[in-house]
Amino acid sequence: MVNNTYPVRYVLYSHFGYQEDADFAAYRNNTPLAGLAGVKHLMKHARGLGELLNSPGYEGILVLFYSPGYERFLAALTGKENIDELHAAEDSTNDEGLQQLKFATKVADYVTERLGNFNLTNRVRLITSLDLKVMFERANEAISDQFQEFFTGVADGIRYDAPKVVEAIVRLRVIGTGVPVLRLDHDVIFRDKNASNGDLGLFKAVASALLAYQLRLADPTVSTFMFSTSYNHRALFEESPNLDKFGAWSQAFATRIHPALT
Repeated sequence: MVNNTYPVRYVLYSHFGYQEDADFAAYRNNTPLAGLAGVKHLMKHARGLGELLNSPGYEGILVLFYSPGYERFLAALTGKENIDELHAAEDSTNDEGLQQLKFATKVADYVTERLGNFNLTNRVRLITSLDLKVMFERANEAISDQFQEFFTGVADGIRYDAPKVVEAIVRLRVIGTGVPVLRLDHDVIFRDKNASNGDLGLFKAVASALLAYQLRLADPTVSTFMFSTSYNHRALFEESPNLDKFGAWSQAFATRIHPALT
């Protein structure tokens, strides 16, 4: 994750779920990769990504998990299939999940190539399910039998928490490097209103988080800490005799720490 040939001060992580299903359907109907809504949406923000991730003194990496076929990949691990054979399967396979896996790889390769035009080859990483092979395939067999249950649950579909497994892997990868991992929803990073001017509107937030991270690392009285962005911070400043201060505070942030405190 961290390459000594170029500086990395932080890592942003997100599940890039924009139009995944629609793009797969369009691709199956012969829409070229360049014409897919998700690809166009991401590339529209490439200039802003370049400005943010290559900013001197605040250089970063963006890791995007592109998840089409994730459930099929987990099923393959559970069923002890050969992942290399999934890579090598013909595009014409009737296995829709396998088609999704191969589709995700093609999108990632295409976007990575185009991002090179914006000096982002080393700054944006698109991870697909098949990229997880090197770690997941080595897991204990008894544990891998339960991957689907652990990572996606028994119901069909990828829900909000499923991509956090990949986020956890990213966090483990950078332990000990002094590089924080900041997770953002994809619609926070890629907002159309900021695409045209090349400014994602994230620099101040990232710089503040990075400073806070460094200060807490240097503070000998702090053993653990976490970051959580605000959902409803205004309630914290309201003056009302009926206001439940703790309730407002506990619900103001994306990370729900109330159950842990209780």
